[in-house]
Amino acid sequence: MRAYAESHNIFRKPIKSLISSYFGEKVFLITPLVQWYLQHVLQVTRIYQFVEYQPSKSFEAFGQSVSDARRAGDADPSKSILAESSKLMGNSSYGKTITDKCKHRVVSYCNDEAVNDAINSKRFTQLNVLSNDLDEVSLSKKLSD
Repeated sequence: MRAYAESHNIFRKPIKSLISSYFGEKVFLITPLVQWYLQHVLQVTRIYQFVEYQPSKSFEAFGQSVSDARRAGDADPSKSILAESSKLMGNSSYGKTITDKCKHRVVSYCNDEAVNDAINSKRFTQLNVLSNDLDEVSLSKKLSD
């Protein structure tokens, strides 16, 4: 593997990758996972902090204001512009809130030299060989915003 990696310039620089381990220090764990670990005879030696989940209706006030504006527009035709604007705000905020950007991909077409860099990227997801000198590379999008 080392010879293969060196011949294809795979490990020119250190890269981050996921590993599987049953050891950790100061790791954030959710309750069902801790229960699973304890059922499978793993030891939890220290607990630093508990965070209790408080269920609440996060967008209740926003939803209520949109509904109130739409009802006001139905009752009074002079407020129809406000009602339509509120409808657009309500629909667009809902759609944007549930957008899963983790599924978004950036697809590029590369030659052999650029493919090695793309494969070593922590955002690499898929490689499709199109011909001897052209490959299709999929990377996950940067989630900076």
